[in-house]
Amino acid sequence: MRNKKFDRLNLAMAATLVFIIITLVLTYRGEYRWIGHAVVSIVGLITLGGMIITGMRMAGRLGASETGLFKLHRKIGIFFTILMVGTFLYGLWVVLGEEVPEHFSSPHAWIGVAVIIFALAQLTPSVVLKRTNTIRRFHRVIGYLLAALVIAQIIIGVYMVLTE
Repeated sequence: MRNKKFDRLNLAMAATLVFIIITLVLTYRGEYRWIGHAVVSIVGLITLGGMIITGMRMAGRLGASETGLFKLHRKIGIFFTILMVGTFLYGLWVVLGEEVPEHFSSPHAWIGVAVIIFALAQLTPSVVLKRTNTIRRFHRVIGYLLAALVIAQIIIGVYMVLTE
């Protein structure tokens, strides 16, 4: 029997991707392109929450650890990394569409670069290595740092939109 958590997760990820595509199609022109960027960022934040919760449950910090959480955690992590890379690339495209594009002229852009680097640093060993016991502490520290960076990134992005 297939794992129902994975079936629901696959359905949720597919629905999320459809929602993101519709949002990007509706906002890809004009001055409202940042809305698509913001939507993907917020979905990434929600995904990050799922990743943190499954990671904490695996470690026994949120109740007893369950079997099968590792695969769930890894799948959410892959989806999160894809979202963050996509958000970053879409953000670059938004900046290119401005009258006077200013690449990497704000903390928001540089934190975006850091988020991509940490997301890839978080994901790569988990996918490549068979035994992850040796990197567990590093993985945890990078994960919490990544969470703080994503939250700071969203706050700075909202501030930038509100003060324009």
